[in-house]
Amino acid sequence: MEVISERFHVVADLDADTARRIATHLELTADTLESLGFYVRQPELPVSVIVFDGEEEFGAYRVGTDARAFAAYSEDRLYIAIAWNAPGDPWQALSHEWAHLTTDFKALPPWFREGLADHLSLARGDGLEPVTPTNLVNALLSKYWLPIDQLLRAGDEDAARRHEQFYPQSWLAVSWLAETEGLPVREITPYMLQGRLLASGMHELEVQLRAYASELQLRAASSRSARRA
Repeated sequence: MEVISERFHVVADLDADTARRIATHLELTADTLESLGFYVRQPELPVSVIVFDGEEEFGAYRVGTDARAFAAYSEDRLYIAIAWNAPGDPWQALSHEWAHLTTDFKALPPWFREGLADHLSLARGDGLEPVTPTNLVNALLSKYWLPIDQLLRAGDEDAARRHEQFYPQSWLAVSWLAETEGLPVREITPYMLQGRLLASGMHELEVQLRAYASELQLRAASSRSARRA
């Protein structure tokens, strides 16, 4: 099924309604990120979005051992590819990959690149706070953490990059910086966390990040209670 919108050319091994919803979702994501100052780095549109039904079909194109989606670009084209019926939320995965295309992601350290993409994938327009992903927060509160220094040093091929807490901790660190620095998220840089580490030490920095994770859990619980009231 093919759907063409203002920015996207969706080719999906799915039904027509889902393909149209994918295009609409990406258009809304692009609008939200543009409102925050994040635009595609190259002007060539539409972006090709290739949606495979499952991981088996996607496997031949997979980038990374466990990725269910990826973003890429050539000299004249931008791409997003995704396995639709795979573990996790496909809608957030689409937004995550679009976020990569709005940043110079190859020049960023992995923790900041992935943490920023997750943070932006949960962003909402009109100055609203980002959505709090309860799955990430619960993972942070229930499992051992990757040491902060290993998180910051991890390269794309390092074992730390494949640690189960790499994505949750990366998202948490970027979200914490975005909230505590008092700056637009567009102005947040990876050097800010390194500065915090030098100022307070690894143990104190982890204490602060864990406290922030607990605070986010309370906010999420309060939001759910308010919706039920």
